[in-house]
This record gives sequence, structure tokens and C-alpha cells, in this order.
Amino acid sequence: MVAIRKTKAKEEFGPDPSLDLPQGAHLKVMSAKLFAPKFHQETGDLWKSVVSCKLQVVDDRTADGDADGLEFFDTFELKVDEELGYDDKKLKEANIRDFTKEQREELLNQDNWTVRTGIKLDNLLNVLYGEVWIKGEMAFDPDDLEGKEFIAKVHPRTGKKPGSYTGWETYMSINPPKKKKKSKVQEAQEEAAKVADSPASEEASEDLTKAEWAQAKEVVR
Repeated sequence: MVAIRKTKAKEEFGPDPSLDLPQGAHLKVMSAKLFAPKFHQETGDLWKSVVSCKLQVVDDRTADGDADGLEFFDTFELKVDEELGYDDKKLKEANIRDFTKEQREELLNQDNWTVRTGIKLDNLLNVLYGEVWIKGEMAFDPDDLEGKEFIAKVHPRTGKKPGSYTGWETYMSINPPKKKKKSKVQEAQEEAAKVADSPASEEASEDLTKAEWAQAKEVVR
């Protein structure tokens, strides 16, 4: 007879914490996984392609820090390419019976699922990658999300399954981009403002005609 040991399941298989961090929290992507679209084997319901991210609260931005270190899963849906003509609302309740063989093949093709402008995932990528993503100068690879950090509000899920999710309109960068180099016009205006505020400017103004002084003040504006 072989004795089989009993082991404790890892905590990550338990329910996600239900977090309410309306002030925003510093979050880190611990892992990210792409799930391909599929029709449920028993019900036939369409399961959309999604990117599932395991997020860790680096700093809940409170004095107590009760949520620091906690982890939860958040889901980011992809959208079917609009050029294929599918109605997003109908796809929410779609079943395999609603489509022809050709349409089923289209919906199961991962290449037809995109990060559409304005959706939750697009908002996050705008913050994480900035101009290169916004201008379409890069392709998105879910594996690249691991280790990325950002700030967002975190809300508790209200359904039967406990958990948390990030506010899709609340994403902010940990390291905002540096300001672009000032134009020559801006530099000239700032220099004129410094001169106008200096004590010497009062003496210099005595040597200016009224018209010249008015012109100098226009530059400051």
C-alpha cells in the first residue's frame, strides 16, 4: 500500500480579494496571458479572446497600507475587427448556433481579434507605451506586460464571484513623459518676462519711447 500525502493548495487558487481603492493604487503586472476565442464545449456560448493579468498592489496609497502586496486578476477583452461586420452587442450573447461555418472560423481566428481604439486595454497601453502605441508604431505582445507598473483606481466586483477590477478610465503613468523642448518663441517670451521683472528694467524703461515699451510688453504676453 502506498501512502499519499495531503498538501495545502496555493493561496493563488483561492478567491481574489475584493478591493475598494477609489484613491488609486500603484499596481504591477505580475503575469499576463492571452486566451484565444472559443465556443464553450457544452453550452456553445462564444468566449471572447481576452488578456488576463495578475496584478499586485505595490502601494495602495493609504496610511495603513492594508492592501499592499495583495494580488488580483483583471480581464481585458479584445474586439473583433470591425471590418468583418459583426455587431458587438450581439456577440455578448452569441452562441455557436448563430453563425455559419465560415463565420465560426472567422471568430476563432485569433488574428481577427484586435485592441480597438478606446477600449479598456487600449487605455492601459496608451499609458504604458505612450506615443509609440498611440501612433501605431508597435505591435502588442501580452508577454511584454509582465513587470509593467501603473496607477489606477481599483473597484470590488459585484457579481457572484468575488474579486476586483481596475477602472478603465483611471489609468495613469508612473513615469509621465518629459516635456518637449521649448520653442524659440517660448524661450523669447520667458526671457522678456525675466527682463521686465528685474529692477534694471525700470531704469531701462526711461530710455524707451512709449511705443517701444508697449511692444516689449506684447512679447511678454
